[in-house]
Amino acid sequence: MTRTSPLWTELMRRRVPHIVGAYFAGGWILLEFTDWAVGRWVLSPHITDFVVTAWLFMIPAVALLAWTHGAPGRDPWTRAAITGVALNLLIASAIMFGLFRGRDLGAATNTVTVLDEEGRSIEREIPKREFTRRVAVFAFVNESGDADLDWLQLGAPWSLTLDLEQDDWIRPVAGFAEELGSGPFSPSHLPLSQQRELARDRFLDYLLVGSIQGGGDSLVLKSRLYDAHTGSLIEEREFEGSHPLDLVDRVSLQLREDLEMPSGHVAGTPDLPVRELLSDSLVAVRAFLQAEYAEGRDAQANLRLLAAAAGTDSTFALAQAALGEAYLAFNQPEDAYAAYETALRHEYRLSERNRFEVKVRYYQVTRQPEKTLAIARMRTDLYPTDPSAWDVLGIVLINQADNAGAIEALEQGRAIDPSSWGRVQLLGQAYMNAGRLDDARLTYQRHADRYPERLAPIRAIGGMYLQQGSFTQAAEQFEKALLVDPADLQSLVALADIAERTADFEMARDYYDRAISASRTAEQMWLVGGRLVGHFDLQGMTDSSIARVEALSGYLRSSQGRLAELQQRVNTIALYPRAGRAAQAYALLDTLRVELEPPLTLFVPVAEALLLRELGRGELLEAKTPEARRLYQEFGYASLEWIMLYLDAEARRLQGRCAEAIPLFEQAAAAMQAGLLGEIDVGLGGNPWLGLGTCYRVMGRHADAANALGESYSQLPADARVLLQLARLYDDMGDRVEALRYLNGAVHVWRNADPDHLLANQARALLADWEGRG
Repeated sequence: MTRTSPLWTELMRRRVPHIVGAYFAGGWILLEFTDWAVGRWVLSPHITDFVVTAWLFMIPAVALLAWTHGAPGRDPWTRAAITGVALNLLIASAIMFGLFRGRDLGAATNTVTVLDEEGRSIEREIPKREFTRRVAVFAFVNESGDADLDWLQLGAPWSLTLDLEQDDWIRPVAGFAEELGSGPFSPSHLPLSQQRELARDRFLDYLLVGSIQGGGDSLVLKSRLYDAHTGSLIEEREFEGSHPLDLVDRVSLQLREDLEMPSGHVAGTPDLPVRELLSDSLVAVRAFLQAEYAEGRDAQANLRLLAAAAGTDSTFALAQAALGEAYLAFNQPEDAYAAYETALRHEYRLSERNRFEVKVRYYQVTRQPEKTLAIARMRTDLYPTDPSAWDVLGIVLINQADNAGAIEALEQGRAIDPSSWGRVQLLGQAYMNAGRLDDARLTYQRHADRYPERLAPIRAIGGMYLQQGSFTQAAEQFEKALLVDPADLQSLVALADIAERTADFEMARDYYDRAISASRTAEQMWLVGGRLVGHFDLQGMTDSSIARVEALSGYLRSSQGRLAELQQRVNTIALYPRAGRAAQAYALLDTLRVELEPPLTLFVPVAEALLLRELGRGELLEAKTPEARRLYQEFGYASLEWIMLYLDAEARRLQGRCAEAIPLFEQAAAAMQAGLLGEIDVGLGGNPWLGLGTCYRVMGRHADAANALGESYSQLPADARVLLQLARLYDDMGDRVEALRYLNGAVHVWRNADPDHLLANQARALLADWEGRG
């Protein structure tokens, strides 16, 4: 016979197991209720953790109370019991304070009131940042052996991302962008370890991968959800059916359950079938995806694919919006507007996030900057944890010359996801636009320190030094990049730029040749070709520069559309009069007038103004600038205002009205975006410092002229136009030695200039005259 322990007998007499058991049962019921209430009323999940922690930490106090007061009859309070319970409460409170300090124990949402583009007030509940789920969705693997299902390798994760975007508690990120392979439906399928690294680099919590099996009426999608922090598998699911988009819906619904979304939120959140957000036609969806993820851009082929997708299903709103963009590229604005308006008529087929994107772009192309800004702000109010929303707002504000606002928006996006180089690049540009060069450099340096394997921030720092005329420091940065990748195209081109700015054209051409050898795609080849336009023009070899333009035009027409080619014609129209081919420039103007449709016809007076400036027709230029100014006014691109100020100033300078021109040149120089002064003047824009220095020289204000021309010379020492003005300035000041130094520099830069290059011939004649007179 087993003897009962005296301790156990005493515990039973004092009913300790009964009381502790009842405490556990009651606590379990309370925990279940708390968990239900948290989900039902969308409260902070930390509340459940708080209840569990408090429940467990109070077990010693309950056991002590049971021991001292559990026996039948009345038990007096003892000092030991009071001290024990108080000590338990004190220790539990201290530990819980440490565990839950700073954690939100209230509602999991905030109530926000926003205004839409029409000024209407909308109230919404949005999740607090710490409670959102961030998921990277990678390409699926086609294991079926059926090549006809290859399109689902991107189609399934892309449509899944689109479906999840309906839920503002989830931020899905298409991780397959890093997996795009040789064709639109041939992703590279990175190993899980690299996928996890990419997800963690972007501060995402989960990653989802999948596979495609079966075929015909028995298609199988398998999904695997991983914790991005630990790499552990959370859930593996399998879904079978006949329609791939229906299977995607099931993956999406199950994923929300696996991510433990609050039940109250799920019940009240729209969850349309994904085919309602796209199209019932798989043919249309496939054509759209093929156009969106085409490798090696063929603008005409993509236009045909998008037209086919929209033609197959006119309610396919995403395809209509993409078709609108394609029509813009081919200079068909009326067709573009019609496509966008069709997309917005069927906006019920867009997730709210996509609706914002389409509306922002529609208001941009239809020149409604106030509505563009209102929609961009509304998106950040409703999706404050989505960094791409802050990116869009930052871009809109940069275009509208609100650099302080752009900096604030882009800093918000960087705080959420500091991994995006594109965001950091925009932020650096906004800092430079605002004249905060040290902040821009620090922004790039912080990114370089955080991601030492990336070349982009190193190149950006080099670019800043280049723009400031610090050529040695710039070269050091680009050479550092070449140590990592000797074939880095952008660094080779930048080193060529440094060499040509300092008039070492042989070295520049060597770097360009290396860049051409390093080019792997037609796009890279033509990037180098575009830079050679300025390389030849700087040396006065304008015929060679125009030849590059003509060659580039054909590539732009085939790869990006007719509009890109016509815009390039606007940008380079000033080259033709420099080569004595003004008639050809006027013929190009006629082409622009005939082919461009409203509102793109606004580019025509800009092109004509650039042409008149080059021809020295100041009176006609002054009459044309109000018409040219409409371009930036109607498109809302206030960042272009400095160009219009510059053209206004040039019109007055060319008429000998320098007193009127000087304040306009000064305003243009102050408003000009940082770094543009060093750009070779073959396109939109110009050099306000050169115009300012020229006017000061004509007016006899020699010190002011030296300062203005020196500002330009410090950033582009090989600009022979500036060298020629400096030579004339120092000759006016009676310093023939310094004048000859600058004049010889101009002649050296133009040593290979075309025989009929007007300024080069003036410089040679002036040098011969000065040398002839001793």
